[in-house]
Amino acid sequence: VSADGLLLAIGLPDGRVELRELPGGRRRASWLAHTLSPLVMAFSPDNRRLATSGDDHTGAIWDLAGPRLIAPLKGNVGPANSLAFTPDGLQLALGLGDGTVKLCDAQTAVETASFHGHAQPVRAVAFVADGTELVSLSKDALCVWHAPALRDLGDVEARLKALQTAPAR
Repeated sequence: VSADGLLLAIGLPDGRVELRELPGGRRRASWLAHTLSPLVMAFSPDNRRLATSGDDHTGAIWDLAGPRLIAPLKGNVGPANSLAFTPDGLQLALGLGDGTVKLCDAQTAVETASFHGHAQPVRAVAFVADGTELVSLSKDALCVWHAPALRDLGDVEARLKALQTAPAR
């Protein structure tokens, strides 16, 4: 269910996602998102995007205006067990079956950070209200991570690039 309670996303066994309006349940859209059942989904805070992860070990970020694919989620060991957007909607957290938590850019799906601290599959991820911390839960641990803002990651990337291209002394 979307944050405003007006949309419901349903994953169907044939890999389709249905988007329904609430209240009432009128179908707004239906599209093939995966080759097997979508397992988890998360709406962006502005309800313009939907992240999905399927039993086929694929994931994607969708623009709901189409709906159309924005970016596939790549490089995951298995399907994400949990998905959550940052409160500003700029990043997406994935709780993975190998115990890893990943952050990725919500427009490009490029990984921005990776956290390792669980020995069991991560079952839930959630951001605190200001987006500065990310909580992850597995059978073995509850972890709280510093969640770097996308703009801060860009600053680090720019500084690293400048260092790499600076003339040697």
